[in-house]
Amino acid sequence: MFEGLWRGMGNEDRGGRRKNGFMRFLELIGDNLGRFLACNFFCIVSLIPAVAGILWGLGQNNFVAILLAGMLGGAVFGPFYGAMVDGMLYAVRDVPGGWGRKYLHALKRDWKDCLIPGAVLGALGALLVTEAVIVTLGGSLPGMMYFSSAVAIVVVMAVYTYFWPQRVFADLTMVQTFRNSFFMCMAHPVTALKAVLLQGIYWAIIILLLPHSTLLLPLFGLWMPGLMGLVVIYPQLNVDFLIEERLGDGEDEEDEEEEE
Repeated sequence: MFEGLWRGMGNEDRGGRRKNGFMRFLELIGDNLGRFLACNFFCIVSLIPAVAGILWGLGQNNFVAILLAGMLGGAVFGPFYGAMVDGMLYAVRDVPGGWGRKYLHALKRDWKDCLIPGAVLGALGALLVTEAVIVTLGGSLPGMMYFSSAVAIVVVMAVYTYFWPQRVFADLTMVQTFRNSFFMCMAHPVTALKAVLLQGIYWAIIILLLPHSTLLLPLFGLWMPGLMGLVVIYPQLNVDFLIEERLGDGEDEEDEEEEE
């Protein structure tokens, strides 16, 4: 339904070029909403171990357990989120065909490379949850703790926005990809800050509306902010890495998947 609606409105501007910015964002949602929702579902399910472990650690008042739960749960989450970004990259590149096989292929191919990035995210999430609980219960933290947490969130969001798509198309080690992502944030600070700002506004709304916003997570959850960031950075990524020139329309990738 959505795909037909948006095709009727036209996926390109009068010059035959892709739309940009917000219109491109809406276009991608219209063409791929069902796929985004399916990928988001698996990401939400993969977060259950992390959430359960962190809640248990909070109940036991055990910071080590909270941190371990965040790391291990994040490692479970990482491959599913990485596969979702892989699918989003197909969507942004307008690669035809279904996502089912591509999604499973991405999980099989990249799950090991997504464990540590996921664990880092899980550890940061566990630390932030601990801080939030302390403040909610009337406790206080040093001012530098709030500042360092804010800086960490901005840096991690910026670096990871570049990290996940590069993991798909760049033939680099994990350390090289992290380093390259950091350098890209430095080389294109305005683009990185735009991506972080949009994602930050989204998550701020989710947090401010808790617990009611939990009802929105199955619908918008993780794909919405991820797509926001990808739409912002993709034009520059394509210029820097010649993604579409190197990867084409995805037919070669399909052939490789069939051979494997």
